[in-house]
This record gives sequence, structure tokens and C-alpha cells, in this order.
Amino acid sequence: MDHYLIQVQRRGGSCGTMGRRDVQVGPGDVCVLDLAQTVHTVDTNMDTLTLCLPREMLAPLVSAPDELHGMVLHGDTPLGALLSGHIQSLYRAADALSAREALILTKGSAAFVAGCLGPTFDALDLVRPQMQASRMAAIKRHIDAHLGDPDFGAAQVAEAFGLSRPTLYRLFEPLGGVSAYILRRRLDRCLGELTAAHGGLRIAEIAHRWGFRSEAAFSRAFRSAFGMTPRDVRNNKQRPRSLAAGSSDALKRWFHELAVF
Repeated sequence: MDHYLIQVQRRGGSCGTMGRRDVQVGPGDVCVLDLAQTVHTVDTNMDTLTLCLPREMLAPLVSAPDELHGMVLHGDTPLGALLSGHIQSLYRAADALSAREALILTKGSAAFVAGCLGPTFDALDLVRPQMQASRMAAIKRHIDAHLGDPDFGAAQVAEAFGLSRPTLYRLFEPLGGVSAYILRRRLDRCLGELTAAHGGLRIAEIAHRWGFRSEAAFSRAFRSAFGMTPRDVRNNKQRPRSLAAGSSDALKRWFHELAVF
């Protein structure tokens, strides 16, 4: 059933996750559930009143129909109180409605629901860049934590964050792609160890430590990125010229990565 559920919480509580949202619903609150998405909640002594709307009826009336899932309008807000009161009024009148009247009221209710959710979407637009930045930062932290796994790549990132491959690729397109970003992070870690004052690991050990399957593959990637071999860097104890302090290219790349959501 491809429907939305608009639930009024009459008693009890519900908390957990709906899709990517952490939710907490209390008495008097109204919560929107999209039956096409996942729900993991713990419900306590719960009594709800639910308005069920077909997707084809509500989705065209809102700007972001896939973002409704897990949205909560609290009962102590004007919009939450209005929507809760509307659903309870429908429930009280339902037994007396004819089929035709019910259909007309259902269409009107879809418009009313969309009207209550619309201002919330306006507010969501204001914070969406921060939300995207937070998600990107979390993905980068996850990548850094798994650089030593040679099997780690785009597929594992997409699975960990519930993203489709195309969505993940779009996120990392400004950084040259997710695979290129992972490779660069591995090379940066290797570079740090090669130039460390007290580095004791052999080059092959450093390569394997940061996810390269062979020293030869590591050396090729390192030279392509930095214009020097790993042995040159270790013997000279110097950073490659392309990453030296004040390098225009390095600074541009650094600022660009900071700005990418």
C-alpha cells in the first residue's frame, strides 16, 4: 500500500528512527509516516488516531514528498494543534458520511495536510545546507576510519549511510569522485608516515597499513599524485613540492573540500 499515515498521538510515546530522522512523539503530537520507507521505533502505552492518504493524493501537493517521513508537528504549536483537531473532527464525523462525502473530504484533507506541512518545509530549506554538511562530515569520518581495509570503497559507504550509488557519486563529484577521495585520503596518511621524524615502518608496511594491496600499486599511485616516489620522500624527509606550505594548488584543494556539502 503506497500511502502516507498522518498519526495523532492521543496517549503514550514513540521514539526511534524513521528513515534518516530521529523522532520522538508525545501526546498531542502529529507524525507523518511514509509506508514506502523504514520505521524502527519503541512505542510505550500508545494510542493513535490515523488518517491514511494515498501517495497520489498528497505527494503532488507538497514540494518534497520523499521528505515527509518522520516529520513531527508538536501539539503545542499552532499547526500541530490545527492538524490534530482536523483529524479528530474527521473521526467524529466519519460514521455519518456517505461514500461521496468521504471522498470529497479526503481530497480536502490532503490539501489541509499539505498546507500544514508547507511552512515546515520552508524552514527545512533554511537548514538543509547544514544538514547536508553534517552528513558529508559523517561520511568523511567513516571513510577515515576504514582506510586500512583494502576492500573498502564506494559500495561500503553507500550501504553504511543508506545512499544509492548515484546519490553518493553526486555528493563527491566536486571532490573528483568517491573512489578518488578515498585514494587521496590513503595517500595522505601514507605521506604523513613517510615524512614522520621517527617513522620506523618499511614502505611496504605503510602501504598495507593504509589499504594498498601491493607496494607496487602504492608506488604508482603515490608518484602519480605527488610527482615523487615514496622512497624519494623518505630519503629526503621532505614533503612533495605540490604539498609544500604555501602551495597554491594545495590550498585551493583544501578550501574546496571544506566548502563541499
